[in-house]
Amino acid sequence: MENLEKELKIDEKLINKRLSKEQLICTHDRAKEIISKIKYDFEINIESFKNFKTDYEFIHFVFVDRRFLWKLNAAINDYKHDLYYLVIVNNFERISEDSFNNCESYIVNEKQELQLLTIDFNKYQSLRKDFFKGIGNEIKYESTEKITEYITFENWMWELFAKYLEGADGKMKVKVICIQDGCAGKGIENNEIDEYFRRPENQQRLSLAFQQTQESPDENYFDIGNMQP
Repeated sequence: MENLEKELKIDEKLINKRLSKEQLICTHDRAKEIISKIKYDFEINIESFKNFKTDYEFIHFVFVDRRFLWKLNAAINDYKHDLYYLVIVNNFERISEDSFNNCESYIVNEKQELQLLTIDFNKYQSLRKDFFKGIGNEIKYESTEKITEYITFENWMWELFAKYLEGADGKMKVKVICIQDGCAGKGIENNEIDEYFRRPENQQRLSLAFQQTQESPDENYFDIGNMQP
């Protein structure tokens, strides 16, 4: 019973992060203002996403400037957007030299599938510098807050969200959004996400919104990761 109650609380926590159509449009429009010169939304193969299993505690989405993908030995030939990302899994909440002693790294390739990579801390540092020289610098210039080059969330959240995708196939859209107070109260009343939007420490943060179903272009999105400095 205790495990069931814990699972229900986790479900509730995730559901409370569901964006209304109005909130998604509002947060996405703000992200477009910050990243105005590039194509930055993604698609992920749902099967690859929901079947990804790892025993590591943390999953990091690391942004990469498209122009520097040549540094990775990966099958990226069809550039449909300018902002790519790695997926690095480890037992550290922050990416550091120590975290590369025991980790795995992947990239979402041109098939929208997770492809295993060999990457060390030096290569990661090089990609990080390239990001802030290019797209990252543009994002930083347009935003009022500092950003990092990655979004982190815990493995249990990944696994729980994957359960919501059971029975779904095809491609899942991923939108870059920006949290701001002006998007609170749009479409959903008395929701925990409104309180989250109104906290100054959360505002002007870029985040990722994952689409649960493909019923409508602007509906059924969940915000399950927040970019923090």
